[in-house]
Amino acid sequence: MDRNAIRNHRFLPCFLLGAFALGALSSSAWGQETDAQRLARIQAMSPEEKEELKRKRDRFAALPPAEQARLRRLHTEIQTAPDGPVLEATLARYNEWLKTLNSADQAALLDLPPAERIVKIRELHHRQELARAKEHAEHLPEQDHAAIFRWLETYVGNHLPEFIAKLPPEARQRIEKMAYPERRRTAVLKFLAFNRPGLEYPQPTPAELQQLIGSLSEVSRRELENKPTDYRQQLIRGWIVAAVRGRFFPPLSESQRKKFFAELPPAERERLEALPPAELNTEITRLYYQQLARARQPGKFPLNGPAARQGDKNSFGPVPRPGKKLDK
Repeated sequence: MDRNAIRNHRFLPCFLLGAFALGALSSSAWGQETDAQRLARIQAMSPEEKEELKRKRDRFAALPPAEQARLRRLHTEIQTAPDGPVLEATLARYNEWLKTLNSADQAALLDLPPAERIVKIRELHHRQELARAKEHAEHLPEQDHAAIFRWLETYVGNHLPEFIAKLPPEARQRIEKMAYPERRRTAVLKFLAFNRPGLEYPQPTPAELQQLIGSLSEVSRRELENKPTDYRQQLIRGWIVAAVRGRFFPPLSESQRKKFFAELPPAERERLEALPPAELNTEITRLYYQQLARARQPGKFPLNGPAARQGDKNSFGPVPRPGKKLDK
């Protein structure tokens, strides 16, 4: 059986639905399941499984006759192929993976020519892997937060001039004026808490990276095993950001975010509202602490009003303690 015939099939999901409805892709199909056996299997299903089976059958029945005939031929080829069970498993995994996509991505994928569809599948799968890395980074064990921050203090301290050279001019000039290396290092660490497009920081050497990985918990080390390089980079970058934010920028409560957002200028709120939800919360947190820092510097005031000029330096809310959320 030509695997490309399966991989490139435009109505592959529909084939799966129809084949399941016909009993063709059950594990016993390869053992020449009889009508009585098929009936017994269906009767043993739960009400939900029976409803799903009916939905698949109806969807297959709604296809044009020519398409039904083509799918039946493909079904027969799979059943008679020497590696039929392997092909069945491939189809089932593909169908389950399709369910993880939103409707727009599903439609766009199935509308592509076969060669382009293969490229798109790889792209979507890669995107999912990076999203998974980001999600894992956001749920980093507490012991790893501390280990990563200790490693980061040493790493940034050893490469402090290189980090400062990569900063935007205003930040670089401000940090270079600080008298003590420890203060400059802390300022750079705080700058790492929020990803800024276009900034590329010094990359750790293999030895430095191995020191970091060796300090992590077994759970986190396993997450890095046998993963593509870009996935590992994304995950480690996310861990670093999470560790720094946890140390310097504790999360804001929902009510605190809403209050701060409501006090921003209309143009700033409009910009933020155009961001995806996850980026929106991150950007609000960044602005909150940025404005708090400005309010504490002579001649610098928050964007959201003149209250700081009147002595109320924390007009946009109190500062949460590390590891705590405020609900005011």
